[in-house]
Amino acid sequence: MYKRIFFLNLFAIVFYFSTDRLFSFSERETLKYLVIIFCVMSFVLAPSFTAKSKENEKFQVLDEEIPEGEYHNDFSRVGSSHDPKPIKPIDLSGDAIAHAKETLDEDLKSIGIKKED
Repeated sequence: MYKRIFFLNLFAIVFYFSTDRLFSFSERETLKYLVIIFCVMSFVLAPSFTAKSKENEKFQVLDEEIPEGEYHNDFSRVGSSHDPKPIKPIDLSGDAIAHAKETLDEDLKSIGIKKED
């Protein structure tokens, strides 16, 4: 996006310098101020244009269960500081002891130990 804005500003400046025979002095003076205002405003507004275009390019981070025994450094599953969307954490706030017991039961089952009542 910055390239487009740069080339638009460059085109406006070249247009201003090429109009010395087309316009009178006062018209060129007005054109100069308009070109300066256009260049300043385009560079001021450029970050918001690029942020909007980058927001549309973002992909949604999905909540995926990692298979048992899999460990890797796949950072595509985690958000970054540039993500506009927050990461959805696992909800363990309801009953921490119940969740801990469920996790313990799953871990014991995966290694082959049955739960004793």
